Amino acid sequence: MDKRTILFSILVFATLFLVNIYFDHEFEEKKRQWELTQGVKKKQEIKLLEAELSSSSENVEDLGLYTAFADDKGENPLTAGVFKDESFLTISWTANLPDTLYVRPQNSEETLKPLKLTFDPKAIDAPTVYQHNGKTPILIGNLPDIGNFELQAITFESKNKRLDTQASPAEYHDGLVTLAKDRLETLKKESGQSQTIETAAPKGDAILLMKTDVGYLPVGIYNRTEKHVTYLED
Repeated sequence: MDKRTILFSILVFATLFLVNIYFDHEFEEKKRQWELTQGVKKKQEIKLLEAELSSSSENVEDLGLYTAFADDKGENPLTAGVFKDESFLTISWTANLPDTLYVRPQNSEETLKPLKLTFDPKAIDAPTVYQHNGKTPILIGNLPDIGNFELQAITFESKNKRLDTQASPAEYHDGLVTLAKDRLETLKKESGQSQTIETAAPKGDAILLMKTDVGYLPVGIYNRTEKHVTYLED
């Protein structure tokens, strides 16, 4: 191999090496810019979600939330749920449910109303119905397969003989449900931000409600662990 060929080969190799360095640098720069853009978008979405959660004005009276007690004196709260047309929908907390519950609106001293178990799932974390006038169909909302709808996610947890009930926004998009607090928690973890108590995602499953012409109606039970909705049927 003569010197000219060797020199040509060296120049070609050097050119390819420099081109490779250039494109690697360009790729890294584009990646850095993309990551910066995504970071800005996440921060913007975090602010929007925090504003949405802080401005949510729904209260237990609007949502038809009731507390259920084991006794007719209202001393032992067991769970919470949605009461509509003499029917009380909740999420089962045990596989051996009591035959009778006593319910009244949350934050109320109204006389307790006795209800009988009419739909027993025989399982934990499943839709459960208690009713006043025997087993009748419950009124539920209708979510189409395609579309966008704003929902309310109702969670409740028993703490020291008191029920901690939370209502927070959720979004339904073409069959998929996302809770605002869950989304906010994910974004903050990805952004390295700390989570406040006010915006922390509640534990446990949730009853999903949609606003209709006759008020808020239940549409399903959201399983937070599996990110799955069990939709209610008539």
